[in-house]
Amino acid sequence: MKVGWLLMVLVVMLAGGGWAENVEISGNTLAGYTQSETVFEKMPVIHLEELIVVASPIIDRTEVTVFGDAVSIVTADQIDMLNAQDLATALYKVPGITMSRHNIIGAFGGGEGGAVFIRGHGESRPGQATATLVDGIPKFSGIWAHSLLDMLPLDSLAYLKIYKSAQPVRYGNMSNGVINMISKRRKEEGVEARSFTGFGSHQTWIQRLEAGFNSKGFDGYFVGHLKDSKGHRENAGGQVSGLYACFGYVLTSNWKASVQVHHTLGSVEDPGAAGTSVKPLVETFNTKSNMEIATISHEYSWIKGELKIYQDMGLQDWKQWDDAAQEPFSSVTKYANYGIRLQEELEIIEHSELMLGVDYDFYGGWFAEEHYLNNLLETNLYFRNTAPYLMAAYTIGETISLTPSIGARYNFSDYFEDVVGYQAGLKGVMAAINLTLYANYSQGYNLPGVYSAILFGGGPGGNSWQDLDAEQINHFEAGLTHAVTKTLRYHIAYFHDQVTSALSVVLPPPPPARYENIGEYAAKGINAEVQIVPIDKLDVFVGGTWTQTDPEDSPYAPEWTVTVGLNYNLSGLVKFGVIMQMTADYYAGNPRSPQPNQLMEKYNLVNMRVSCPLAKIMAAKLKGEIFIAVENMLNTSYELKPDYPMPGTTVMIGTDIKI
Repeated sequence: MKVGWLLMVLVVMLAGGGWAENVEISGNTLAGYTQSETVFEKMPVIHLEELIVVASPIIDRTEVTVFGDAVSIVTADQIDMLNAQDLATALYKVPGITMSRHNIIGAFGGGEGGAVFIRGHGESRPGQATATLVDGIPKFSGIWAHSLLDMLPLDSLAYLKIYKSAQPVRYGNMSNGVINMISKRRKEEGVEARSFTGFGSHQTWIQRLEAGFNSKGFDGYFVGHLKDSKGHRENAGGQVSGLYACFGYVLTSNWKASVQVHHTLGSVEDPGAAGTSVKPLVETFNTKSNMEIATISHEYSWIKGELKIYQDMGLQDWKQWDDAAQEPFSSVTKYANYGIRLQEELEIIEHSELMLGVDYDFYGGWFAEEHYLNNLLETNLYFRNTAPYLMAAYTIGETISLTPSIGARYNFSDYFEDVVGYQAGLKGVMAAINLTLYANYSQGYNLPGVYSAILFGGGPGGNSWQDLDAEQINHFEAGLTHAVTKTLRYHIAYFHDQVTSALSVVLPPPPPARYENIGEYAAKGINAEVQIVPIDKLDVFVGGTWTQTDPEDSPYAPEWTVTVGLNYNLSGLVKFGVIMQMTADYYAGNPRSPQPNQLMEKYNLVNMRVSCPLAKIMAAKLKGEIFIAVENMLNTSYELKPDYPMPGTTVMIGTDIKI
């Protein structure tokens, strides 16, 4: 049963018309590709962004958009090199990003379980100030308004786009930071297939099968994966699986259509805080989701755009133990998100760009805390947001150019006051010396979610939650990117964030416990990255972030993080990659909770991956590799969440076969 559906996917792959050589998408030396290739040459056309050249396999380079925003790219090849099994482990080594998790496999979504934090944003649960998107479509629990890592389709992505700055106009609600997961497509004529298998410490097993085809304007891509581990602690097991299918068709030379389906299933145990008594019940967080996105797009000489219709339905079943009543209970969430995204880009005047669109999002669902005798907090509620937006940019000059931009979004909400988000940017380019300077300012917003009507603010029978305001962020960033030589480039940026009206729990007196817009914090710092790529099959990356917060104990915002990566390709015989991450002391906690934050000790991690082409060790002409990945080589004792020790040294061996 465990591999049955994977075999079905394999049959579909074989039925696609035979096997062919896989076409790679990354342009890094470690993966054996030429530095001149770009991520956009072999992927779907991505609107609104400039050409982004892929570089180091540790972290692709950071580029500046026409609207004066910095965006980082992480490719699927990089994620494989990191041996990452969910979004958090794929990103937490990126400067400025930290994470929380429990287990080797499965992020556990209950409470302060698995999560990703961008410069300290995203730490509030329930609710989330950072947006996780699948091809521009929001992916989050409609009740609790935060993403669940086990529901995010890591294995079906071609690459990630990460905005560390607020994006209130382009992405709207919950966008103090943005992670956009771009799904895989087959763009060239022909077929491809891939099988990835890994076995590792603590009875960990990974299996992923992929196939894609493109013929006469019709393309398809399929991915199936299953990940299972017994865990590094007792009751720390997890199993996560998923299916992805995408079909596209070229209607005319100017019009295209596609549909994609994502299915995820997860069951993850909570080992509990170290040193506490064992509960009669192993607490488990079960998830299931189905997401469908239909897209129709067009492109002409002066206008291009797309219409997306989506639905995302999910189940969360958190099985827990009630110490007071000495009985088990379940927190059950059945959410449903629907929406339409319409966007157009126009070049009415030469050297200008006008982006306009409208988003309609309908989200919410049913929740109950199920006990033996009755249901508590039972609620069935949905919210709606309608948000038109517009951004405009105009470029002056050529060899030395200046591009100012400005934009705004107006959000109409069912239950809360209307809110406006806006941003402005400035980009300057000195082409002769490959220097780009930029600055941007934005005011973003984060609306209360359905959770605010369930937990506090009058409870499910009251309406005082409707008096809550949107959380606000004022963001400023200025920086530069400079390609000093063909092999040396760097990026440096200063940022300052001020968050006000954040929701926090207020305890009696007077009763009842409730949410109020009383939270406030600030963060400022410097982000720097240096890349040397490649020097005779060697490339190096060094990145770091220094952050100062007010108050000082703001959670998940360490004063500094440093990431160092080195990769070497030995004449095509052995590919070697090592990455070291150093993180300063930081606080863990939840700004929504009145409980004090806890200080977490600093830690250093070193991971390594070594691979060898199968063709070098086998007589058959197989494209692929055999690899060994070692995580936490120094056997460092560390925690990402208080009293939840992470694994020591772990090893995984496997094969990555491409036919």
